[in-house]
Amino acid sequence: MSSKNSGNSALLQAFYLSKQFRSIKAETRDLRIHPILGGISSTRWKAYKRFKARNSRLFINIKQKTAYKRAIQLTGLETEKIIPRAPDEANIQYLKSRNGRLKKKGILSGDHRRNTLKGSLDKDLLIGGGGKDRIIGRGGDDLLSGGQGPDLFIFRPDQRSTTEATDMITDFKGNKGDRIRIHGAKEFLGYKAFTGQPGEVNFIVWMAAKEMPDETKIGGPYGIYQGAHLNIDRDGDGMADQVIDLPGQGWIEKNWILTD
Repeated sequence: MSSKNSGNSALLQAFYLSKQFRSIKAETRDLRIHPILGGISSTRWKAYKRFKARNSRLFINIKQKTAYKRAIQLTGLETEKIIPRAPDEANIQYLKSRNGRLKKKGILSGDHRRNTLKGSLDKDLLIGGGGKDRIIGRGGDDLLSGGQGPDLFIFRPDQRSTTEATDMITDFKGNKGDRIRIHGAKEFLGYKAFTGQPGEVNFIVWMAAKEMPDETKIGGPYGIYQGAHLNIDRDGDGMADQVIDLPGQGWIEKNWILTD
């Protein structure tokens, strides 16, 4: 089913890569005009509403982004057996594999299995599925979403993010088993300041007013959002060399952060 708006936004691509879209078994024939997806069945409209509700922070952070030139969905099925399918204009490629790696900037999405997702050295969007995934951004300023299941987010010294270019995990759930492994890190200090030793990690909590995830309303409504910045001082100069943003987090337990 095609749409005049297909392929013009990362938000549209993320929906067609989502579990909510892949869960559609049968579609109605009536056509409705959706503000993002264009002409779609009411079945896809309902799936989109579920996608927005269950991925609210991801939604907020990609709704203004233009479409990625490449968007890859990992699958265990042969291409001809994939139903439902995204419209051709969304530029989604289906790859029969459990694991995937982007060579250039793009979106890589897992499925219900235990996937390993590796990004490029550019700004990527990596989306886990329903399994216990390993998600490795590699380059700076990546957007990461684990999905369901206890996921492992891996960060290495070559990811040189700064406060201006920050990696973000949109749905980190440490109390549900999600973990962050920081290669090269030596000690997690909690909320305490850096002491000048290489490999220290701490966090600060932030609060901000942000627009609520409703693309049909301009200029509001607004809500107060909370999150944490996870800061990594790799060289011991007392400054963060790498930053990971965790929206929705007001606290980080020590066992959620895995160090060497």
